[in-house]
Amino acid sequence: MAALRHVVTTEGLASLWKGNLVTIMHRIPYSSTNFWAYESTKRALEGRVSNDAARAWTAGAVSGLVACTAAYPLDLLRTRIAADTAPAAPGSGLRWMPAPRFLTRGRVRAALSRILAEHGVRGLYKGLGATLVQVVPGLAFNFCFYDTFKRLALQAQARAEAAVYERGALGAMRYWDVVAAVRREAGLAGFYRGIGPEYMKVLPGMAIAFTTYEALKRFTGAV
Repeated sequence: MAALRHVVTTEGLASLWKGNLVTIMHRIPYSSTNFWAYESTKRALEGRVSNDAARAWTAGAVSGLVACTAAYPLDLLRTRIAADTAPAAPGSGLRWMPAPRFLTRGRVRAALSRILAEHGVRGLYKGLGATLVQVVPGLAFNFCFYDTFKRLALQAQARAEAAVYERGALGAMRYWDVVAAVRREAGLAGFYRGIGPEYMKVLPGMAIAFTTYEALKRFTGAV
């Protein structure tokens, strides 16, 4: 909350959406390329990799590599715009900024021109290697877990009787059991400082992403 108050006080309420335009510009091609590469690689590996989890892991890694590389310039622009601050004048109070200039296309063009002027075209991929080290294994495990748990859930659903399902058989893993297990590992909390706000962003985002992914597969008949 302290960070939230600081951002609103120094840059205005609208700064909470700073760089949102270029974020949307990045997420659409990134997500579409990500899922396309995953499905394409997974199909290509059928008959070559027999283990389902290994096939999903490999397809996820390839999708992360392809999507991240393709959309990285937009990600760099998003980061540059979000990092470009304009503090309020002393004693000015809150700046509400009814028409924030950092959400305009001109802001994106200015950031792009600055990168090209300073580093050339190669500057659009500055830091790509470090980003791939983080993104590729993360997406590999992300798709691996998703594919595995989806397959297990479908198998469990196929075996379950309707009456058993209504009694909540799929709820065997209770929330407080997980909480208790996490509390026993509280000594590691220092390694995850700041993960709360990250979860607030990532969890609903991933839920929406995979729900949309499955809905579009059914809509296009690709299931």
